[in-house]
Amino acid sequence: MRVIHIVKGKVPPSKIDSFETSYEVLRHRPKPAGWMRSSLLRDSKKAGVYLIEAVWEDWESYENMICSVPRPTPSELFKNVGVIPTIEVFEVTQNIP
Repeated sequence: MRVIHIVKGKVPPSKIDSFETSYEVLRHRPKPAGWMRSSLLRDSKKAGVYLIEAVWEDWESYENMICSVPRPTPSELFKNVGVIPTIEVFEVTQNIP
């Protein structure tokens, strides 16, 4: 069963460029086993509110990542701009292509 890890926070206006650049740099880093994709989402109504979504193949892959790092990368990106994010984890029960 696929797992979606969502990290959300409000980035200060002075840190938005740095935050977005930090996310872009992830494109060139090695990806952990079981990682499928990630998206950086910006709230269209609330200035500075961002969400990072990461999709994992299954719980085993997700848990291996969580156990292998002190802080998952999305949380680290928010921390680097002084934001304490909220984190949610969901199981994908159905998809409509």
